[in-house]
Order: sequence, then C-alpha cells, then structure tokens
Amino acid sequence: WGAAMFFVVLIVSGFCVELAACFGMPHPETGHPMLDVLARTKCQLVTVSILISAILIAPVLEETIYRGVMQSSFVAIMGGQRSVAVVMTSLLFTGIHITVVPPPLLPGIFLLSVVLGWLYERNGHLLAPILAHALFNGLNLLASSGLR
Repeated sequence: WGAAMFFVVLIVSGFCVELAACFGMPHPETGHPMLDVLARTKCQLVTVSILISAILIAPVLEETIYRGVMQSSFVAIMGGQRSVAVVMTSLLFTGIHITVVPPPLLPGIFLLSVVLGWLYERNGHLLAPILAHALFNGLNLLASSGLR
C-alpha cells in the first residue's frame, strides 16, 4: 500500500500543483524542508539522521499518535463511526503538515492519511499503516533527493 500510495499521491499532488499554477502559484521546489537539507548536505551523519527520522521515527510516532490515539478515540467518541473518524484524523494529520508541505501538495497528504487510516481500521493494529507510511516516506526520499 505504501508503494501504491506513493504513486497515487504523486499523481494527485502533480495535478494539484499544476492546478495551483493555473491560478498563479509557483511550483514548489520540494515537498518538504528535509528534502532541501538532504539535497544540499555533504555530511553523511545528516543524511543518515534524516533517513532514520523519515523512514523509522516519523512513521512510528505519527501512526501511534494519529491512528493509535486520535483515530481510536474518535471511533470510541462517535459510537463506532469509523469512516468519520478516519476523515477527522486525516484532516488533523494534513493540518499538522501545513507548516512543512506546500499547499498544492496537501490534498495528496490527506489522501495518504485516509489510506493509512483505512489500513488501521482494516487490520486493527498499527503495523500496516506504519509500514505503508515508512515505505511512502522512503520512496519519496529516494525519488526527490536523487539517492540511488
């Protein structure tokens, strides 16, 4: 799912970037400030730190907070309305990324979050969304940074 979502989010984000450009918004150089640092750094320690943060730490922390705590709480509060809980959690997840992701890319982040929420609901544990999130971030780093 992480690999599939990478391509779906890439397509959705590309469409949103081009749509925003039609209204005069500039094309974003990268999708995240960490990608800028990764592209410019010559320090291997910085590169390894960013990779560990994006591929291991962020997926575990974000999925634990957003799916494990928030989404589960929304489901309990709303009497089991899982789809509403997924959407509400995805709005919060997207909102937290507003400060680091260019606005035209936010619909793709929302879509990714919906799929991660669906994976959590479908499987009943955090392993699936953590792995999908880690794979998505890893592919995004690979594609965006030129690491090959």
